[in-house]
Amino acid sequence: AVDQGQADRVEPWMLRTAIVLWEVSSPFALLVSTVIKYAIWPVVLAGGKPHNLAGFRNQMQHNFNSIFSLVEVALLGGIKVNFKHLSLATMVGIIYILFTWIMAPLYYGNKTVGPQYLYFFMDTTLGTTTTLALIALLVALTAFFGIFAGIEMLIEAIAGTLWTKIMFVVVLSGVVCKFR
Repeated sequence: AVDQGQADRVEPWMLRTAIVLWEVSSPFALLVSTVIKYAIWPVVLAGGKPHNLAGFRNQMQHNFNSIFSLVEVALLGGIKVNFKHLSLATMVGIIYILFTWIMAPLYYGNKTVGPQYLYFFMDTTLGTTTTLALIALLVALTAFFGIFAGIEMLIEAIAGTLWTKIMFVVVLSGVVCKFR
């Protein structure tokens, strides 16, 4: 027979891992949507060619990750993000940048074409453009981390009724998400 008290118990390390994954992934969801809307979309549209980014599935992948994160924090669970853990998100961001740079020669690159970067602003041959882009990404990540860290206080400060929370999700989603 299984002791019912033990079956319902969640190991502390699992809870810590879940919180850390939330603290890292929720700000990144907004960061990705924002980069798509304000950096990548304008370049795609200026190219004048059809792009898979305009597809329904691709838009849902980039947008609903942010929308669901906002719904989770504002309407459902109110999972807190501790601002003291900002370094974890920064570390994951740095690892992702290094991964992108390491993988660049493997993405359709060859000796005549050279490395192919997933995002134009990660191209190390652009000089200060890359540096400025990385600084902007760090500032945006810190801002989104701060938003998630202070979201509960912010919603309470603006009289957090259900409609206020819904409007918060709708407005912030509109700021970071691109629908076409």
